[in-house]
Amino acid sequence: MIQGINYGDVMTLGFKRINEEDSVFYDQNGYDWFRTELKVSKTIYFDWDSETHMVCMIRHIKGDIKNRLYINDLEILRTLVLFFTENEPDSLTGFWGELKF
Repeated sequence: MIQGINYGDVMTLGFKRINEEDSVFYDQNGYDWFRTELKVSKTIYFDWDSETHMVCMIRHIKGDIKNRLYINDLEILRTLVLFFTENEPDSLTGFWGELKF
């Protein structure tokens, strides 16, 4: 079984919850649909799936999806988020250990 990433963990990393109104979804599931995302650049964002608990890193150009990378490990996700948001060059540590160049 693939272990996912919990909601609280992605929120700690800076993800934002965007509530959506969809009466059909609500009637089927008993709760409102929502997206949980973190935008890291004009063309790249992370999207957390509330059913699978997986995160998808999405690269797009003007809304046209060019590629996806699925992430199910919190340490890998944390490293990628830091890569796009940390402003200290050559100081990234991650699931593969400290990287110094």
